[in-house]
Amino acid sequence: MFDYNPGSIPPCAGLSSSSSLVCASALATLATHSSRIFEVVNKAELAELCARAEHLIGTEGGGMDQAIEILAVKGNAMFIEFNPLKWTAVELPKSALFAVVHCGATLNKAATSQFNERVVECRIAAQ
Repeated sequence: MFDYNPGSIPPCAGLSSSSSLVCASALATLATHSSRIFEVVNKAELAELCARAEHLIGTEGGGMDQAIEILAVKGNAMFIEFNPLKWTAVELPKSALFAVVHCGATLNKAATSQFNERVVECRIAAQ
């Protein structure tokens, strides 16, 4: 499979570009096998598989990015819970606006262990 993905998300901006790429790749791969993707795999399973895929490449994220990327419903926010994965769509007012602003700071999570260390610290603190 050839993947060419030009984009305008600033590198290392913390906007979940790696999670987006993993989820988009999974959806594209599934779409080559079935026009009804979610008859092959349910959304919760796919979100969890995408989170595990990122763990396998060394990023210890928690799965929130993958969950919202797979479970998103147009015009809604999503209340997401884990263990087990559950979600509830929360309808947004038609007038709702969001601003996504990049402050210019960068952090290459793949270049340092800081992100994975923070995840481990949070898991220990939550026990």
